[in-house]
Amino acid sequence: MASGHTRCQLEFLKWSGAKPEEKFLSFTTAAPGWTQLTPLVVMAQNRDKVGHSPAPVLEQARDELVKAKQLQFVIGGYRNNQATVLERRHEFFSLADGWSEHGGLIQHIVDIGLGYKAALRRALYLFAHGIKEKVHGSGVNLCEPTDALYFQQTEAHLHHTLRSIDFANPEPSVDALQQTLRQTVVHLFEQVTRPYCHEPKMLKALALSRQSLNKSLAELEPLKES
Repeated sequence: MASGHTRCQLEFLKWSGAKPEEKFLSFTTAAPGWTQLTPLVVMAQNRDKVGHSPAPVLEQARDELVKAKQLQFVIGGYRNNQATVLERRHEFFSLADGWSEHGGLIQHIVDIGLGYKAALRRALYLFAHGIKEKVHGSGVNLCEPTDALYFQQTEAHLHHTLRSIDFANPEPSVDALQQTLRQTVVHLFEQVTRPYCHEPKMLKALALSRQSLNKSLAELEPLKES
């Protein structure tokens, strides 16, 4: 297991076309650090030459510690609102043996976590706003507080997967994570909408949002070979 104590700014390169732009990891929202993990450890570029390069300090770890069992590092910083410090953040990360060769799978794990959050948020947005001229929304915005609940209840599971996954046989860990996230999303949806389920004016919006959630969850389910 490899670890170290290096004080630095975690930066990565983000480019669009031929001009790279230096970017730094920053806590601009209350979202946990795992949501920003991909550009720190994964090289990516699409057909339009838009992409990112990993943080140099982690690229160095890739080169020097490639034989290590795990990589451990801490992301620290502040979340500010202009001149006001809202919170101080220190988040510990541990990536399983094989992380340096499996950046795509790390990105997939992060995408899974974000995908289930997005499914829940879409459903709650429909509950609040409905569909214009078809279904009246409830007018109750539950998105922001439920985002916070989602992150609180799932962060440990994302970290456990990144720390313990067997990159040579990732399916069991990925399937277990998806099952946990799905259960969490369903539970949260029922929890936050329960106070409104007996309001006649909100029943159509509730049914619409539940239908949206079920559709999104089905699309997130892994395809199984028959």
